[in-house]
Amino acid sequence: KSISDLLLEKFKYLLKNTELLFPDQDILNVIFQNSKKLISCKYNCQYGVTIFDKNYIGKLSGEYKQDFLSARQNPVIIHYTSSRKPWHSPSEYLAEVFWDYAKMTPFYEMILYENIVKDFTPKRTIQNVLMKRKIYFNYYLSKFIETFSFGRVRKLYRNKRVGYKKRVKELKQISNV
Repeated sequence: KSISDLLLEKFKYLLKNTELLFPDQDILNVIFQNSKKLISCKYNCQYGVTIFDKNYIGKLSGEYKQDFLSARQNPVIIHYTSSRKPWHSPSEYLAEVFWDYAKMTPFYEMILYENIVKDFTPKRTIQNVLMKRKIYFNYYLSKFIETFSFGRVRKLYRNKRVGYKKRVKELKQISNV
């Protein structure tokens, strides 16, 4: 069998028999875990890492932390990870880079149309109202739990509250436009 046939078999086996959080990435990490070469974070500057974990940078240390911070200041390739994409959350860190490049493409108007004009459709309006309610609910729930908890739980909900507070501010800014 060829190397590609063996790899394909291994991919299929792992997909069937392993629980992977991010299958497209994790399967490569599993297969090549002992034959990898680490490169600078600037070639895979992950946009979403700090969106959902505000303390992510605080958990890093040593050379990796310095590389990560340096990459965020001067990325070569930005990987827009997470469900919060720059076209949905334009105020997130590094989202402006996406918009700068989007303006240079023939798709810019289409992107704007998809994210602005379509927001006025009844279905989209209902989705937006539900999303706003969910964000406000989660913000106040996090605030409540943070107030009446201690230790790690309090810290966890403080971080969640801070994240939701940012989203609430974004919603208020959009509403005032």
